[in-house]
Amino acid sequence: MALCCQAAVGSRLTTSARRSILRGGVLEEIPEGQAETIGQRLRRLRLERGLSQRELSERGVSYAYISRIEAGARRPSVKALRMLARKLGVSADYLETGSEIRDTDERELQIADAELELRLAENPEEAEAKLERLRIDTFEALRRSYDYLVGSGLSAGRDTPGSS
Repeated sequence: MALCCQAAVGSRLTTSARRSILRGGVLEEIPEGQAETIGQRLRRLRLERGLSQRELSERGVSYAYISRIEAGARRPSVKALRMLARKLGVSADYLETGSEIRDTDERELQIADAELELRLAENPEEAEAKLERLRIDTFEALRRSYDYLVGSGLSAGRDTPGSS
């Protein structure tokens, strides 16, 4: 109960609450193995920094828009992600994915490893198969990015931050 009250008044959350979210005044644990959504991550980071939605908001990204993102009713635009990440002191990639290393950087490292393995491999077929899996993963990631952009309305100019 004390942790819930601390979170409600904006005090910094403890490390044990890092995978918790505040819903309706009640602190709930995010089940292990369940991915944290952008909205849950935004709420957690905001509460860890002791900020209200109003304090986090800025021209073009209203507190109501932040509330809808946290509730999962809206996907943040790229502009909103960048602004929120800057104010929270994290990268936009981390706010979006929960990972400090970007997917593209991770894939580039894997490709470099696979190319080195191909040059040094006793079994070139295995290295070629690894490169082929990376190629497929890259196309799937591009497809997810495209689907995200289309789904968030960025390609058609819909769902601008701060709008209802």
